[in-house]
Amino acid sequence: HDQGATALARALRAVPALRELVLDDNKIGNRGSEAVADTMAARSCKMETFSVARNNLGDPSLAFLLDSLAGKTSIVSIDVSFNSLAQCSCKALAGVLSKCANLRTLDCHWGHMRAHGAVTFAEGLAMSTSLTSLNLAFNGFGDLAPCSALCDALAKDTCAIVSLDLSCNRIGEKAACLIAAKGMNLSLSLERLILDKNPIG
Repeated sequence: HDQGATALARALRAVPALRELVLDDNKIGNRGSEAVADTMAARSCKMETFSVARNNLGDPSLAFLLDSLAGKTSIVSIDVSFNSLAQCSCKALAGVLSKCANLRTLDCHWGHMRAHGAVTFAEGLAMSTSLTSLNLAFNGFGDLAPCSALCDALAKDTCAIVSLDLSCNRIGEKAACLIAAKGMNLSLSLERLILDKNPIG
């Protein structure tokens, strides 16, 4: 899988007009991820849509890919669902959120985000002024620290999020109250909030 992704990444350098790259369900591996990241980081790359869903990528590999997108003003949609978003990749995602001025859609469901990584992500989210759709289903934002950081981001008057999916985040009574008081009451943009399958009570 690594060799195939590496060969593909080299070939992509010769296609500067490419705007959408979907590598879902490919198991591109560590070397493949680094090769794709190198290509994405090139100045000539004007990618708008990037997806590596269901690749079972580990934290360092995913961080390489996300770091290559930071600052790309062309990028509007990213899907990293069903990969392991731990501390390094959450920090990289925070950089993408703060630097990609035209990012509109981000899908991180089944990303295993929790604890410090989830807080880091939420702090980056607070810097985004363009993101409108965010899927965080099946992560760990039910814990109070990540939940509080997420609500702080939603409450900012520069937050543009219209749709937020928090299904299956272990959101209990205290976290639900926090979301109601800070995330919902103070948000100026939120129109759609999904809280399926949480132990809200």
